[in-house]
Amino acid sequence: MKKALTILIILSLPFLLILDNTKQIIFDEKYHENLFEKLSIYKEVPNAKAEDENVVSFLKGNPEQINGYDSKEQSHMQDVRTLVQKGTTIYYIIIILLLAGIIFLSTKEISNALMIGSIITLTIIGTIALLNFNSFFDNFHKLFFTSGTWQFSEGIMVQMYSQEFFQECLKKIMTITAIQSAIILAISSCTIFIIKRTENKKRHAKNK
Repeated sequence: MKKALTILIILSLPFLLILDNTKQIIFDEKYHENLFEKLSIYKEVPNAKAEDENVVSFLKGNPEQINGYDSKEQSHMQDVRTLVQKGTTIYYIIIILLLAGIIFLSTKEISNALMIGSIITLTIIGTIALLNFNSFFDNFHKLFFTSGTWQFSEGIMVQMYSQEFFQECLKKIMTITAIQSAIILAISSCTIFIIKRTENKKRHAKNK
């Protein structure tokens, strides 16, 4: 059981960090507003801030539909909301699994799992950073959405949420996740070092 929990912590950590930071970025209206300014979105969509508030509210599950969007855009936004809801469910399942690991595993076992998990997370982030964003963007949509439902040539959705917008979001998510992983790696490594040092001292004391 302990081995299974250890593996679960190792594999869950990358998903937990990435999902948590993705969720934060999706619902961070202030960050969206800053991006609209940075990317000059307000020139094309003067009421982008109000439109974004409606979108974020929709993704949180409040209104049944978003006003001002055509049927194809409405359908895609519904798919996005469903994906966000599924991601949120997975996020809380992972938290439960991690709590189970904390309860049943020793500090050393938890630290080892977190250290390996953080290394895997950093490896994933490094791999994503090397990928061409346009290819990553297309493959992501092909994986999670039905073909033909997410490609738009014009409309307010394309104007507000351009590939440049999502590229900036991805950079933010990956940067925060990398920092968190590095901190976890440092803390878990130090904890393991201290535990091993304490164990060695006790071992030497017994042999005297």
